Amino acid sequence: MLSDYETAQCSLAIYQLLEECHINFLVKGEVISGYKVIMHYSNVEHMEICAYYCRMNWDEERCGAVSFLISERNCTLYKFTHDERAKIRLKKNERFIEIIACYD
Repeated sequence: MLSDYETAQCSLAIYQLLEECHINFLVKGEVISGYKVIMHYSNVEHMEICAYYCRMNWDEERCGAVSFLISERNCTLYKFTHDERAKIRLKKNERFIEIIACYD
């Protein structure tokens, strides 16, 4: 989880699913532990689409977080793991959100 990092709690609308999700948005920090990559997408226009892809993999892969690299339009989906050795090193301008819960 993101307990060792500076985050902001906010919400994100996923219009394709008519859902609103409570998220932790990473404000400060570049190495995230406790997550492993489950899927990559390229040519993604914005973070909301990335979150949509995560929600579509919620049941099958237990997607719980996404990162979005604005400059390359890349989206990466992550699932939580209890292995604290699993680390993600974010690139400059890569945004990371942890999806807490979603409601319709």
